Amino acid sequence: MKGDGKKLVELYQSHGKTVTFYCDMDGVVADFEGAALEHNLPCKEYKLVKGAYLKLKPYPHAFKVLDALEEQLGIVVHLLTKIPDENPYAATEKLLWLREVEPKRAVEVTITRDKGSVGSECDFLLDDRIHKAKVGNFKGTVLHFGETGKFKNFEDVVEYFDLDYNFN
Repeated sequence: MKGDGKKLVELYQSHGKTVTFYCDMDGVVADFEGAALEHNLPCKEYKLVKGAYLKLKPYPHAFKVLDALEEQLGIVVHLLTKIPDENPYAATEKLLWLREVEPKRAVEVTITRDKGSVGSECDFLLDDRIHKAKVGNFKGTVLHFGETGKFKNFEDVVEYFDLDYNFN
């Protein structure tokens, strides 16, 4: 696994391809589950609460690792997220949250119901809920993030792309 992602990126780039790293928001860069627990609500209820997405905490190192992907490998980083059908405020809240927490990423985000409709075969998608939002239709490489995924944390992402990054 160490460096496999870097090798793929270099292969695609050697053929003149632009590589995009799509990154999910909730559960990957933002601690949605932790916020739901703080409010004593299951995630499927908390996602419907007006203002819920404004109060999320970013995961440590998440945005710095995304920066490292851009700087060290020349990858385009783009956030990719889905909003709950029943919460029309979620889209605006997610964008406002990004402007507060990581302003430069607020313009590099796509909100879609179908994550399989974006990207190409030389792109990557880091997502914790690969069974949702048609992630299975993503044409590139899906990196399953979180407790049940192959990529448990950002240390695993750093290793996969062989990034020079210090977590201390």
